[in-house]
Amino acid sequence: WVENYIEFEHEGSFHIRKFILGLLNTAVGKQIKIFEETVVTAITPDAKKVLVTTSEGKVVAKKVVVASGLPACFPELHLLFETQLTYVIAARYPGAAPIPDGQFWDSTTPYHYWRKTDPSTIMLGGEDRAGSAPQPTTSPYDALTTWLHQRFPSEATGKATVTHTWSGSLFETEDGLPYVLPHPQHAKQV
Repeated sequence: WVENYIEFEHEGSFHIRKFILGLLNTAVGKQIKIFEETVVTAITPDAKKVLVTTSEGKVVAKKVVVASGLPACFPELHLLFETQLTYVIAARYPGAAPIPDGQFWDSTTPYHYWRKTDPSTIMLGGEDRAGSAPQPTTSPYDALTTWLHQRFPSEATGKATVTHTWSGSLFETEDGLPYVLPHPQHAKQV
């Protein structure tokens, strides 16, 4: 199977949209306003409120939670992050995917993470690349596909077919821990 991996038992796995819609149906949730698919162009805190300027208009709030990989409206924080790209493939087996339920992460370099998205599909990611590091000549998608076929062959159900590929930006802090704090200059509002 895979040597040197970490299994996250009982790790939370949930559909974020269903979670948010459920939250909005609670007593606390009925007091929350969500502006979905609205591009925020500026966040301007002052002593009493936060003005959020969007592509659709302006919103005034007492507090704002910025939940993003890189807080775009606060360039003063960008020096805390190094940008990397992570790559992901989805691969469907003709029968059951040959891995158990769970979320997994290996401890190799480059690292890989994987889980099932349904009984016959594996999502495999990794092969991250930092903008400042020398880049391997192999495509990250080819490397992920090779890694998948070497470690998760399935003679019983047939070879997996890659159905989707995508990449995403990661913004790493120097110590690798996420930046989850109040803004140093706007702690009461952001």
